[in-house]
Amino acid sequence: MPNDQITITQDSYVVLWSPHRKQFHVETVADRLQRNRRIFKLGKPEGDFIALAYANSHEEALAIQKRYESERQVCLSDQTG
Repeated sequence: MPNDQITITQDSYVVLWSPHRKQFHVETVADRLQRNRRIFKLGKPEGDFIALAYANSHEEALAIQKRYESERQVCLSDQTG
């Protein structure tokens, strides 16, 4: 992943992974925090998505997601071989 440092703001993006759903998701930090507060307020079990990386833009987040997707495919093919 990039070695560039990022200053995380509400407008930054986060790349998320759901082990349960086996899918990626990209959203703003503000949206993720709002969702987390709603889960907390309602007393629901912790959400399934885990944060993998932060990005300065949506495009950068999608590029990071694509790298993780490629990395995951390599890991999965190593396990089946």
